Amino acid sequence: MIITSLIIVGAFLLFISLIDIYTHKIPAFLTTAMIFVIVIVSLNNNLSFGMIRLSFGVLALLFALMMYELNFIGGIADIKAIVLIGVLIPSINYFIAFMMLIMVIGTIYKIIWKLKTKDAKHTEIPFIPVFFIVYLIMILIGGVV
Repeated sequence: MIITSLIIVGAFLLFISLIDIYTHKIPAFLTTAMIFVIVIVSLNNNLSFGMIRLSFGVLALLFALMMYELNFIGGIADIKAIVLIGVLIPSINYFIAFMMLIMVIGTIYKIIWKLKTKDAKHTEIPFIPVFFIVYLIMILIGGVV
């Protein structure tokens, strides 16, 4: 069941990454529904472990709101993507690694994107691909379960 959840979330992040790159608009119901499904599955499998995941989801929400207020990320879909991955994190150490990966990879991504585009001030940066990359790294280091 856990492997299935990881594959579904990975495929979902890839799907919304492509939508973000090509349209810069992600339907809100997609991200909200995926968060809802993952939270329900987490709570259904093991209530105490699900509550830990839920607490990391709340921490991820606070982190995402801070990043949004600092203009590091650009939209509600970015916040929801961070929360979606946050719900899958099992410990505080992995959560700290998750935050650092977003900041480091996100900064590199933004620099490359701004160098690539001529009018960087008026171009929206599709940031969801960063979360897909961070998610893959978190899987490799064992940081999402």
